[in-house]
This record gives sequence, structure tokens and C-alpha cells, in this order.
Amino acid sequence: MGFCVALMLLKVCFLPGTLALGATNGLTKEEAMKNNILNFEDLENLKLAEDLAKTCVEMYSVTSTSLAPEIAYFHTEEFFEQGLDGGNTSSEYVNDIIIKPADCHNLL
Repeated sequence: MGFCVALMLLKVCFLPGTLALGATNGLTKEEAMKNNILNFEDLENLKLAEDLAKTCVEMYSVTSTSLAPEIAYFHTEEFFEQGLDGGNTSSEYVNDIIIKPADCHNLL
């Protein structure tokens, strides 16, 4: 049985906008709902887009420079590393996101 690590690449932060635009055909969420053009799959894609965008914002917020790392790992029951946070101790998520030294070269 393999080992799975919860991680997210910075490039994933481009995906929420793509998902939202595809689901709403370029309209705002409110316009798409008003025009009744969203099906179940579209609504699922919008929820995924919102969740991914929130996680991207959290990746930025845990660092003291407000710049995101190339790769962020997430603390889980199976995977936890102490002392590898982004440095912003005022962030609500500082203990949830792990930033390894090799992945923080772009944080200044």
C-alpha cells in the first residue's frame, strides 16, 4: 500500500477561476443562477472553485511576506511536521500548512 501526502502546488491557484468561468459560461454566479443555466455539475464545480480559492488565500496568509510557497503540505492525521510553518503566527491556519525549506525560495 502506498503513502499519500496532502499537498498543493501554487499553480493550482489558477484553477478556481477556470472552473468558475466554465461553470457559469463567463457570467457572474448571480447572473447564471438568475438565468437558471447552472446544472448540478456546474454547482459542484463552483463549490470546488470556491474551496480551492479559499485554500490558495490561506497559503498566502500563513507566510510573513504574504507570498505563497511553490508547494504547501497540509497537516493530516497521517502527516505532521513540527516547526515548518510560514512565519505568520497571527494566521488562523499557521498550524495547518507546512512549508518546507526547499519550497520557500520565492518567499523573500
